[in-house]
Amino acid sequence: MASIVDVETLAHALHESGRQAVETGQVVNVIHGQPFFEWDQLTDAAKNGRRLQAQYLLDRFFITP
Repeated sequence: MASIVDVETLAHALHESGRQAVETGQVVNVIHGQPFFEWDQLTDAAKNGRRLQAQYLLDRFFITP
């Protein structure tokens, strides 16, 4: 059964889900003072990385908004 959410929507949600971790320094690669980058500030490579993560999840789970 296909998920209801598309890759791009899930990629944005995955990115946004990391905001609190970045802002509180609870990330694997801590760079103090490093801001959370908004989606439109990401490089194409970083966006594609989020899309790959989203596709991985969509291939394995039924995800609804």
